[in-house]
Amino acid sequence: MTAADVEDGVRTLFLALDVDGDGAHPAARQAAERPATAALIPQAVRAVVATAQDAGFALATFADGPLPAGTGPESAGRLEAGTRAAFVSAVTDRIGLAPTLHATLTEPFHLATQLAALDHAGHGRAAWIVGAANSAAERATIGAQPLAPDALRSETIDVIGAARALWDSWEDDAVIKDVATGRYLDSAKVHHVDFVGTPSQIADTWTHYVRTRAVDGFNIVPYLLPGSLVDIVDKLVPELQERGVYRTEYQGSTLREHLSLPPVDAALAQAFATSSS
Repeated sequence: MTAADVEDGVRTLFLALDVDGDGAHPAARQAAERPATAALIPQAVRAVVATAQDAGFALATFADGPLPAGTGPESAGRLEAGTRAAFVSAVTDRIGLAPTLHATLTEPFHLATQLAALDHAGHGRAAWIVGAANSAAERATIGAQPLAPDALRSETIDVIGAARALWDSWEDDAVIKDVATGRYLDSAKVHHVDFVGTPSQIADTWTHYVRTRAVDGFNIVPYLLPGSLVDIVDKLVPELQERGVYRTEYQGSTLREHLSLPPVDAALAQAFATSSS
């Protein structure tokens, strides 16, 4: 608590407003007396948040999830929370903005950059409601199965930790905008973040993706060459081979053989037969 939180010796309240559609009541849509899609237009969101800002609310929250917000005929859907918050950042100047972004569905890098961009656009007004969507339907949107309770907690903690590390990887005065030298930033003040899990954890995740047919492979972009590649070859590849999802030797000499594709003539013949039928 700071001095600003106290008036005449009494601690003051902080109020937040959830900005989602026409309201939380089941009949809010009917009471709104406007088309279902009206809640999605920019003017509607801006007006609600502006009213809260005028009343001194600390922040506006933006609910979100990977599934449609409703299934009834009156449901108009929901715009992505980060997008709504980004829009509001440009038409407000005091109220905080807190979108719900799910740690269980989005990679830490994308979460960190989205929130950092929101904080930049809002001049320090961004917050994060950490979502942990984990139902079968929600996880299916990324081709994954629900996590067990311990794994869910671990995943959420890891993503939060990775996002924080990414934010802290740039020192406050890293951006220098030095016109004379043509340098935008001081590279000595931008630090590498090594927060990708153990080789065993990565191998478990990739094995799951392969066996559920979510992916065929990954294009790896090492931070450092050859150092990072050596780590991948020595530590990750053996874990993948042990799980039976990565080759121990080449099975042929052509790229099609490497990718387990049939020879070109056979592939063309099959495509022709399919199109003819």
